[in-house]
Amino acid sequence: MTEVTHSSMLQWLLYLLSLSQSFQMLRELSAGITGQSRPAGSLGQVAPLVGGPPNNTPSNGEQEDEEEEVEVMFETKTEGLGHGRKYNIAVNLAEGKLTFKKHGESNSSSYSHQQVLQLIKSRSKEQRLGILLAGQNRKDHNFINMQAREQFCQLIQLIRNRMKAGTGMDQDSVSIFVGTWNMGDASPPGDISSWFRSAGKGKTLPHALAQPHDIYAIGTQECNVSEKEWLSKIRGTLKMVHDMDYEKLASQTLWGIRLVIFVKPEHINKITHVQGSQVRTGIGNALGNKGGVGITFFYGSVSMCFINCHLTSGNEKCSRRNQNYYDILKGMGALKQRKLNQFFLTNQFHHLFFFGDLNYRVDLGATEIVEFAKRENHGSIFKEDQLRKQMEQKKIFVGFDEAPILFPPTYRFARGRRSLDDYVWVKQKRAGIRLNVPSYCDRVLWCSYPGTIIANSSYGACTDIMTSDHSPLFASFQVGGVKQFVPEPGRGLGSGENQTFIIVDSLKAKIQTSSKTSFFVEIYSNCFEGTYYNCTNAPWVKVVLLGIDIEF
Repeated sequence: MTEVTHSSMLQWLLYLLSLSQSFQMLRELSAGITGQSRPAGSLGQVAPLVGGPPNNTPSNGEQEDEEEEVEVMFETKTEGLGHGRKYNIAVNLAEGKLTFKKHGESNSSSYSHQQVLQLIKSRSKEQRLGILLAGQNRKDHNFINMQAREQFCQLIQLIRNRMKAGTGMDQDSVSIFVGTWNMGDASPPGDISSWFRSAGKGKTLPHALAQPHDIYAIGTQECNVSEKEWLSKIRGTLKMVHDMDYEKLASQTLWGIRLVIFVKPEHINKITHVQGSQVRTGIGNALGNKGGVGITFFYGSVSMCFINCHLTSGNEKCSRRNQNYYDILKGMGALKQRKLNQFFLTNQFHHLFFFGDLNYRVDLGATEIVEFAKRENHGSIFKEDQLRKQMEQKKIFVGFDEAPILFPPTYRFARGRRSLDDYVWVKQKRAGIRLNVPSYCDRVLWCSYPGTIIANSSYGACTDIMTSDHSPLFASFQVGGVKQFVPEPGRGLGSGENQTFIIVDSLKAKIQTSSKTSFFVEIYSNCFEGTYYNCTNAPWVKVVLLGIDIEF
C-alpha cells in the first residue's frame, strides 16, 4: 500500500476532480461548437447555424467540409451608480472575434481575440469577470452564473488554440528565473550579471541559451540596501544582460528579507490578482530577522506563489527550522484563495516556489566536507544534508521537488574569496566559539499540481560574487500554460463516455484531530458551485475507494 500524506492526498484529489469535470465541460463545449443540441439549462445560447440545416448535413446529402459559423451568446450586467447596464456578448468562433452590444441599443462594438488583454476572474464573486480590451478601460461583467463565466473563458482559449494551430508553439508557456542570496549585510559588488545569466557552478545555462526570462523572482536575506537602490540595481543589470527594460510587478520586505518580482513589459496585461504577505519567526515570532515574505499572482490561468525565507540558524536547530517552515505557510493566510482556506497553502497554486536561506546544515565534519567538494563528490555531502533527511522522513516539504545539487556548498566562505580552501567554519560569538560547517543553506524548491508542466533548466551557484559569506543561487524553469480545460488542436475529446471515473486503489490517512468519530474526504473544484463530500452530490462523477486505511 502506498502511503499518502494528508497534503499530497488532497492535492491529487483536487487535480483528479478538476480533470474529470474538464471532460464533462469539453463534451458540452464540443456540442455547442459542432451545432449539436445542448442540455437543458445551457450556459450560453448557440445562434442558428449559417449555411446548413440544424443537423449540419447539407441538403444534397454530402458531408460539408467547411466548419459552420457558430456564435455563442452570453448575457451580462455591469455595475454602476444607481443601476448597471445589460450587455449581450457574442463570441464568434469562426472569425475569432467578440461583439458587445448594450441591451436595447442597435449599435455594437467588435474586437478580435488579440484585443482581449486580460480576463480577470473575481475571487469574491463567482460570476464576475473583469474584461480588459485594447484601448479601453477595464469593465467588470456579471454573468448569469459561474459556469457561464467559465465557458466564456474557455471559448476565448479555444479560439486562441485554433489561431496558433500549426505553429508548434505553446504561447501560454512562461520561463521563470528564481534567485536567492544571503547578502551578509554587505553592499553588492558593481557587477552581479553572472547571477542573472545562470553562470557558475552546477547545472548552468550556456551563454547562447541564456535568453531573457519572462519572470524574475529575486529573494535576498540580510539585505541592508534600500529597496529603491536594490530595485534600480536589478533593473539595470537586467537591462545590461538582456538589453530589455523589465517592469517591477511587486515587492515585499521584512527587515532584511526581501522579495521582488520583475516581468517583461509585454506580460503585464497577462498578470492578475497580485497579493503579498509576510510572517515573522524570530524570537517569540515577534522579530523579523527571521521569517518569510510571499507574493502570489495569476499568469493567465496559471496561479503561482513565491516565498522567500530566512530560517533559524545553527547546526543543532533542525526542529526549529521545521517549525519555521510550517509557521510561514500557516501565517500567510492572506495568500490563500477564499474558498480554500481549510486547505494547506501548498494545495492552493499550480506552482509554489519556496526558496531562501533555509539554514539546514550538513551532518559531517568540516574537513571531510571540503575534501568531498574538492573531488566534486557532491553526492556524499548531500547524503548527510539535514533538509534531505527531513524531506525523506516526510517531516517537511512534502510533495516538493528540488533539482540535483551539482555544486559545492554555498556557505560559509571567507568574504572576497571563493576557492574550496576558503571555507571558514570557526566563528567567534559573544557566547563562545561556534562551528558552522560548509553547508547547502541556500535552496530553491518547488511544488506543482500533478499533471502540470514544469521543467527545471538550471540550478547552481555563482562563483564571482564574493561580498557575502554566501554565494548567490540561481534556478530557472519552463512552465506550461493551463488550457482552460480546452484541448489542443488535433486532440480528441476521448471515448465519449457519459461518466468519468476516478479510482483510488488505496488511501492511507493519519487523523491528527481530537475528534475520532467523524471524518470525511472533502473535495473542492472551481468547476463546482459548492463543496462536495465523498462525491455523493456529483451524479456524473463516481469515485471508487477500493481500500481505505485510517490510522488513529
